[in-house]
Amino acid sequence: MRRPVWPRLALPGLACTLAAGLAAVVAGCYDRNDFSPSEPLLRSILSLESESGAASLPADGVSRLHLVVRVSTDTGLDRRAVLVTTSEGTLLGGTPEGEAQRLDPDAGGRARVDLVSPTRPGAAEVTARLAAEPGIAASLTVDFGPSLPDALRLRASPSRLVAGEEVEVEVTASLSRGGGAGSVTPGAEVSFSASASGSEVGVFSSAVVAAGADGTAGTTLFVHPEKAGEILLTAITEGTDGPLVARLVVVVIAGDTLAQLVGSSAPCLSRAAKARRAIGTESS
Repeated sequence: MRRPVWPRLALPGLACTLAAGLAAVVAGCYDRNDFSPSEPLLRSILSLESESGAASLPADGVSRLHLVVRVSTDTGLDRRAVLVTTSEGTLLGGTPEGEAQRLDPDAGGRARVDLVSPTRPGAAEVTARLAAEPGIAASLTVDFGPSLPDALRLRASPSRLVAGEEVEVEVTASLSRGGGAGSVTPGAEVSFSASASGSEVGVFSSAVVAAGADGTAGTTLFVHPEKAGEILLTAITEGTDGPLVARLVVVVIAGDTLAQLVGSSAPCLSRAAKARRAIGTESS
């Protein structure tokens, strides 16, 4: 039985392409910046990760994330310098080289750099590259969330009122972060309320106010207390560990009481004028 004879395929184009490619390499057309190893191989050569495993920071301008760069000792590149860059925030811990920080890994192929958060929310792309082989790189995305307050304070002016008189009370909430933990992200919303004997009183110019860049939120309470007593002012905002609440008591004093305090030092003043002077809402 005769064996079948298969036709021969002529591929002159393929041969020419391979020859041309080889000639280009021999001629020195290879650019190390174009080297793009597979992802598994890349991770085995160079890695960039957060030391704690976290990948987020509050955008307070001071918080730091410790990043670790590792270069494989099996490749013989562990003594190669690494250039680290970030699209947001600030890198500290290396030697500045242009917009990058230059790191020199130790004998184990390990180097460390800190990323300091910016003051506005967003995200950063942090990239590490081998200085001698820029095509070998590793990257990490770090998110910057709003920097929430851990302290809330409330103040009012005036803080003492006269019963029977309409008055405007300037109410200000101050948001802050303790222990040098940076600034609060502008825009944090503060809700205001006022009550007396368990019932709401007065009207705010704005009951919900966004804090400004200075960490304060202000509003005006228009109120007409009918009798002596207390008005409880309350401010609420979202904090680092949950809602923050601040309270302040505004005292309402009867006009007759204040007039007695003023006494005969200004006999020609009306009762209301004496009252206002006594609580500092009218200059002499």
